[in-house]
Amino acid sequence: MIDKLDTNQHQNSKSLLARATVVFVRLFGSWTSIIAHTLIFVGWFVFNWNIERLLVIVSIEAIYIGIFILMAENIETAQRDRQRKLEHQKDMAVVKQDVAVDKKSLKELQDLHLKIDKIEQLIKNKK
Repeated sequence: MIDKLDTNQHQNSKSLLARATVVFVRLFGSWTSIIAHTLIFVGWFVFNWNIERLLVIVSIEAIYIGIFILMAENIETAQRDRQRKLEHQKDMAVVKQDVAVDKKSLKELQDLHLKIDKIEQLIKNKK
């Protein structure tokens, strides 16, 4: 039972982190982000602050944004894989149902052939 609770907590924290990742990627991939960055860069140059510090900050930010993008891609891929698995399971259920119908139809055809054969035998015997 404790293992089950730990697993649920792990899944919940994973889910929370996954949602946070998607939020960060959406935030950084928006016009708001472009405008904010533009204002920061303009302000940096207007106030003539240390350009090397800006380069370090921007480089670190780019690394984190890249990581968030990759994480979001992984989340999306996992969701697509789950969706494909569900669709595959549904397709297999339909195939199994079709096979059952085909088997029933085959049995009915075989029964009809047997009846036809019996009728043919009766006809031949009467001649």
